[in-house]
Amino acid sequence: MFISEKNNKQVLRTLIIYIGITLFTALFGFIYELNSNNVFAFEMAFAWRYPLVLGVGMYAALRFLPITKVPGFLTAAAYHFGVGMITMRSIFIGVIKIYGTTNALMTNMYTVLSWLFVPPMVGIYIFIIIYWLIKRDKKPEEQ
Repeated sequence: MFISEKNNKQVLRTLIIYIGITLFTALFGFIYELNSNNVFAFEMAFAWRYPLVLGVGMYAALRFLPITKVPGFLTAAAYHFGVGMITMRSIFIGVIKIYGTTNALMTNMYTVLSWLFVPPMVGIYIFIIIYWLIKRDKKPEEQ
């Protein structure tokens, strides 16, 4: 549930999905900035950086590095949720800046949800990988 054997097809599929999300977010930010009456929001224009680094970067590393264990369903689902929250936070802040208002409650909610899911899931994954490596090294020798 927290970790599983590497399935190259599934990792590649997730990598391709994150590439699509990155391209869509970049296109969305570009079009929104074109129609923003010359008001620039850094968060909106560069919202694509989160799915690029956290999504494409993470799954490219999982795909191309010699790793045999990948995050399981629960860990991956929570991680994807966190990446989505970070991306939505950036888009939301960009929208309210372009609109010319503030909404601290929603901004803080997206921030808290992002930090509740992404770093702990990366930590859980790293902890389980280290535990698995130690456990593998301590196998009793066959006689």
